Amino acid sequence: MRLASAFVSSAASLAALALGSGALLSGCKSSEAARAVRPGWFEPDAPPVKPERPAESSLALVKNDMSPDQVVGIMGSPTGQTSYPTAKTYNPFGNDSGNRVVYMYEGRGRVLFAVPKNGGDLRVLRVDVDPAEDGQ
Repeated sequence: MRLASAFVSSAASLAALALGSGALLSGCKSSEAARAVRPGWFEPDAPPVKPERPAESSLALVKNDMSPDQVVGIMGSPTGQTSYPTAKTYNPFGNDSGNRVVYMYEGRGRVLFAVPKNGGDLRVLRVDVDPAEDGQ
């Protein structure tokens, strides 16, 4: 009789433990709220919002995959230029070297070029309109 009652009481405490830990692992309202999509956050299905290029700006004529010569033909010589590496520089796979070249135009914005990994010409990757650009 003692063995049977000990078995029943230990089984009951194991069931209580299992139920209690299940309640703790199921989550709480704060973790559910943290996973909810908040207004203004990036939504994977929504396309990214880019500022529109003013139609009267020469930046409106610059398109992706243009060469630097084409950009200079449209915009003129940049007032400033810089370059920098990205994390893609250390990726042995892919066609992108991860290096970027930026042409800065004072009072108009920036044109970002991608440097190909295996040689070739720079190509426009992105155009950033910024009337506050200092061109340095």
